[in-house]
Amino acid sequence: MVCGWAGSLACADGINLVAGTGSIGYGERQGRKARVGGWGEIFSDEGSAYWTALQGLNAFTRMSDGRMPVGALRRIFVEAMGLESDLAICARVMGNAGMTRDEVAALAPLVSRAAQEGDGQAVAILDRAGWELAQIARALRQQLRFDDQERVLLSWSGGVLIKQDAVRAALLHHLAQQAPYELIAPRHEPGTGAALYAILLASR
Repeated sequence: MVCGWAGSLACADGINLVAGTGSIGYGERQGRKARVGGWGEIFSDEGSAYWTALQGLNAFTRMSDGRMPVGALRRIFVEAMGLESDLAICARVMGNAGMTRDEVAALAPLVSRAAQEGDGQAVAILDRAGWELAQIARALRQQLRFDDQERVLLSWSGGVLIKQDAVRAALLHHLAQQAPYELIAPRHEPGTGAALYAILLASR
């Protein structure tokens, strides 16, 4: 978390959002530090790959039941997971040989693929992921006591925001509705951030 911030912003005051398998946000301002999110996959990690996959699985079940209009997402999940029937997804995900956290998170790109094919539910899931991450940024602004009109440096880490253009675009859209930000593509990887943060600590 800290290394992601230190790498992305080169230890400058501001906010870094992490969205990979899980999600969390961290920032610093004038020596003040704050984190938001990262409560774990069971009831948090909103906007992460794991969270996105769960929303996709939920949409799959609703489509299968007829509680939601059937879109491309249902077919994509069936084909990608090699399901002989829709109900077989339960054993695949939760059975004796069920999926690990990382394996569930790896289903998130299926939601992105469905969105690219025009599935409205998949599009809504990715938009919600961006909205949730924007709420992490909003809470960090408050905790770090940035002024409402202050332009805050913001960057990101993690596979979702680096590789999933639709989620990153949704995040940027929702951030623009909130408050001023100066958006910066990650300057360095978290590994480099660790070294930069060590230098920063040694200089204090």
